[in-house]
Amino acid sequence: MNEVNFEAKPDNIEIEAVTTEYEPVIVPPEVTETTDIIESKAEEKVPVTLNDSDLSSIQNEIIDTDAEDNIAQNLCDSPIADKVIEDETLQTELETQHEAERILNEEQLRVALVESNNVVLAEIGKIKSSICDVDARISTLRKLADMHEEIENNLNTQINEYKDNLYRRIVNPILVEFFDIQEDMNLDAFGANDETKNLLLDYVQAISKVFKHYGVEVETVSVGDKYDPRIHKPVKTVPTDDISLDKTIAKTRKTLVHSIDGKIVERACVNVYQYREPILGALMEETEKTVNQG
Repeated sequence: MNEVNFEAKPDNIEIEAVTTEYEPVIVPPEVTETTDIIESKAEEKVPVTLNDSDLSSIQNEIIDTDAEDNIAQNLCDSPIADKVIEDETLQTELETQHEAERILNEEQLRVALVESNNVVLAEIGKIKSSICDVDARISTLRKLADMHEEIENNLNTQINEYKDNLYRRIVNPILVEFFDIQEDMNLDAFGANDETKNLLLDYVQAISKVFKHYGVEVETVSVGDKYDPRIHKPVKTVPTDDISLDKTIAKTRKTLVHSIDGKIVERACVNVYQYREPILGALMEETEKTVNQG
């Protein structure tokens, strides 16, 4: 057995870490154990005694390590490794470029959408403004149409009233003249014989029909009718002690009432009963006689 005395100096050993994409080399456990023993002894700075087998193992380990380093260095320096690195760099650059283009496209799209939205909102505002203007014009036209219709209706009403008034101003005086003629025939009929009476009454009825054509209504008043100031014109009051005759017609002087379009034009002239108590009535009669004689 050979004895070797040395002081291990770990500082003289430099180990470079090489990162590769290849399968790592597995170190046998016994070599690792031997290396650990040497490192521990070197740290303690004590002599280490190695036999031939240990020396052989260390030599093999060193040879294997050098071979691995050479293989790794050769792989790193080979064109294939350069190509892989170049491809990875190119792929990274392409991805970066694509990401930048995507961000740029998104920004451009966002700006375009904002501009388009602003344009659409502006057009919508113009359309709303136009609609408001049209509504205002329509409202004005409606008011003008209503005013025109109202003015037209007023004009038509005034024209019709003017026509009616003109017609009445011309026709009514003529009709009033015939009222007196009809009244005279009616009064003469009551004092004539039967034949003349019937003839005169026929004329009276004929005239009434003609009057009706021109809007004239004829109403006959009789003795005993209730006094109505609307159609009766009182000429004289006749005193009576019969309360049942109070305010009734005592005598007719004009028996016909004429109205045009519902408006009374000529009332009947009548004497009206007025109730008085017997004593008071006698005193009033005496007073009236005295006044008449005086």
